Amino acid sequence: MRRLLRLRDGSSWVHAAHAGRVTSVALGELAATQIVASGGEDQAIQLRRLSDAELLCDMTLDAAVTALALVSSGVLIAGTTQGLVALELHATGTHPRISARSRTRLGL
Repeated sequence: MRRLLRLRDGSSWVHAAHAGRVTSVALGELAATQIVASGGEDQAIQLRRLSDAELLCDMTLDAAVTALALVSSGVLIAGTTQGLVALELHATGTHPRISARSRTRLGL
């Protein structure tokens, strides 16, 4: 499914939607690129370039995503129905592709 999103500044972009309800969105920067992360009930996290909505990374966790936070130094914290997961992000190339180099389940 593809959806047209209208942003607060009046711009819009089309993106491939999650298979279920989107439950969290976070904005941040990685390798001088503004990105938007979305997570949902489908256990997926998508990272897109904010300027043109290009999909930079699509990953699936083992539980529904309930919260996201992009923190400094390329770390994405995902709250899931099974707990917290820290994802270390890595950008490569001149048109950055993002990959999760490691996943760490956080115990609180």
